[in-house]
Amino acid sequence: IARVRQTITRLSQDHEVEFLSLVESAGFNASKLANWGAKPCRLPLLVQGMLRLAYKSVYFLNRLLVERGLTSAYRFEAFDVLGRALLGLVPSWCRYDMVFTNYVWTARPWPKIADTTVIDLHDVHANRHELLGTKVWVTLKPEDEHKRIEESDVSLAIAWAEYQTLRARHGDKRIRFMPYWPTETSQRNAYREPVAVFLASNNHVNADALDNLRLSGIVEILEHLGARIRICGAICGTQQAYALQRDFPQVVELLGIVDDLSSVLGSASLGINMAGPSTGLKIKTVDYLHAGLKVIGTKYSSDPWLQRMCPNNLLILPDGPLRGPAREHAQSWLEAALADQAASPPDGPHEDAE
Repeated sequence: IARVRQTITRLSQDHEVEFLSLVESAGFNASKLANWGAKPCRLPLLVQGMLRLAYKSVYFLNRLLVERGLTSAYRFEAFDVLGRALLGLVPSWCRYDMVFTNYVWTARPWPKIADTTVIDLHDVHANRHELLGTKVWVTLKPEDEHKRIEESDVSLAIAWAEYQTLRARHGDKRIRFMPYWPTETSQRNAYREPVAVFLASNNHVNADALDNLRLSGIVEILEHLGARIRICGAICGTQQAYALQRDFPQVVELLGIVDDLSSVLGSASLGINMAGPSTGLKIKTVDYLHAGLKVIGTKYSSDPWLQRMCPNNLLILPDGPLRGPAREHAQSWLEAALADQAASPPDGPHEDAE
């Protein structure tokens, strides 16, 4: 959502932007999208509904095939064919100067009605398949992703390592670096509580991050410094969250799903993102930084461009439990961070983002 918001905000400065969701009707979020600068999609409602049906049906059926080991059948060619057929029904006056899509496998149908196709590569990581030890990951095989990037006019990488690898594969003209950094001013309270926030959805990467936090020694340091930890989001319903609260009942609060994130982030001092090896992007870390929080993270939850732009706002921890000099450094850093009530967001990578 944060990435979509950034994209709409930037594009709407110079262009008319329409928004189409292939997951659900945008009606429920119409006012929010309008505030970001987006207008309702002008494609016929029947075409929109049929595109959503085709998207969800193909995704569901092919996901079943992959989970049952039938990887050779997993290509999403069905959505390409259905999408192109449906968009072929669209009147000529509905053509667009550009279609910006945030999935590699949803980009193919749009050349029917667009002069330029841009893909935001949030669902691709240059070494994702190697890291996960798999030939297929949710959408496509590596060779399929390569082919679809080559078919696009421009693809935007969000992570520095991804950008470097994909640029070597596809060239400077096709791959551009556009890191995520919000354009709007963050709402910050004048006083920050001695609180660290962990905000996460319920998936195995975030659950592993909670285990990393529990075993690292950071919770004991925060307890010694008189700080608390607030866990927010669907991750609160996991065994890892219950284990953390059970081991540290005086320190850990499970808030569940929180609608008003600004109130949670605006009053805290620290953000926690102790991810292990994964292919996920670092938007959570960026959101913490943008809210004025200093971040406790690992090398997997940061990015070289973040460390270059925000060196004083990140505590990058080594793998495993903290011991010796590493523990002493973490404690002194956290003590200073909790005492810094004048903390403000770092000046982000505006030049790169522009």
